Amino acid sequence: MGRGVSGQRLQVNPYLRRVPGSATHAFVQTDPSRVFELSPDTYTLLAEFTTPQTIEDIVGEIDESVAAIFVQLCDLRILVPVGGELGPRPPRRSPPTVPLCGAPTWPEDHVEAQLEAGAVVVLGARFDDHTLPEYARGAAAGPEAIRQASAGYPLRERLDDGRSLGLFDLDLGRRLLAGARVYDAGDLRGFPGCTWDEYASALTAELKAIDARGGRVLLLGGDHSVSLPALLARPAPFALLHIDAHTDAAHLRYQGDLHHGNFLRHAARLGALRQIVSLGIRGFQDTPPEIEGVPYLARSPTQLRGLDDDALVALLAPDLPVYVSVDIDALDPAVAPATPAPEPGGFAIAELRRLLRVCLRDRHVVGADLVEVQGGRDGSALTAKAALLLAVDLMDLLAR
Repeated sequence: MGRGVSGQRLQVNPYLRRVPGSATHAFVQTDPSRVFELSPDTYTLLAEFTTPQTIEDIVGEIDESVAAIFVQLCDLRILVPVGGELGPRPPRRSPPTVPLCGAPTWPEDHVEAQLEAGAVVVLGARFDDHTLPEYARGAAAGPEAIRQASAGYPLRERLDDGRSLGLFDLDLGRRLLAGARVYDAGDLRGFPGCTWDEYASALTAELKAIDARGGRVLLLGGDHSVSLPALLARPAPFALLHIDAHTDAAHLRYQGDLHHGNFLRHAARLGALRQIVSLGIRGFQDTPPEIEGVPYLARSPTQLRGLDDDALVALLAPDLPVYVSVDIDALDPAVAPATPAPEPGGFAIAELRRLLRVCLRDRHVVGADLVEVQGGRDGSALTAKAALLLAVDLMDLLAR
């Protein structure tokens, strides 16, 4: 019959899954790039192969048109030979459609290369499955939205050594990222049906691999749950500077419960954190003195506006490296409307940029993430532009 499928004992791929909500569309977890439509007759035929069978056992004599159907089912890995390798692929990294600020890609161009000291690597985490159902999803499109906003701001390289010329900031009177090495590692995408454990493990492994080569990562989310595997990739001890409208420390309703509104409680249980400082908190929220035994400090934008630079610096313990996690909803919705849970009364963009520079003055910043930017909805372009300003600031802090 061709292609070597005649006479073989075949079975339905155990990783064949229906697309949720569809009666006809399906995918195979070993190939996340394909979603296909199967007719009711095809599903009836496949039911015969729930136990291993040869094609001849099922249909007997067949003509070329029927043979072609079986060849296609085998090509698509819907039917597979008994004893074949069937395990699901881990989540894989895909190259960026538009690299952030035109940066060279990594590791496609630098797969075996040791990164230069202070090199910054941008990685997208296209995951928003942990957005609570009462809020609109869309944060998985955040990395792409931020990259698109950066298209007009290329980090041109110096001809002598390839380092960045930087981007001139009028308010600061200097170029951000001048002399830095910046790479874009693309996005980590989960296959259809990918579990959180599979995605989180792959993300932690990617971050550790970049760190082992000497890079410092700016992670672009995704909902705020992606910060958890990012924190897990960091060696202890360290402090967390958490910029957000919400504490993200909601109590766990059951063991293993994780969503974008309680990642901080999970993070505090990792054992690596020595201090959590949350800035931008507002609305009606409890701010306890500790979370899961980790000292916790929260300040609203109004409280922070009354502090001088020395008081801002003193918010963080002086002897700890710092990981920075920025939720775009820390900004006022007038500046960043495209986010799942906007809160009135947030920072102006200039306020937040200054806050980051002052609080992290003379600090060792070991990593950063920027999350909860939604793509494809009203206000996404404005929100992505605000996020780009913060992303450049964070990269500049990482590159120091």
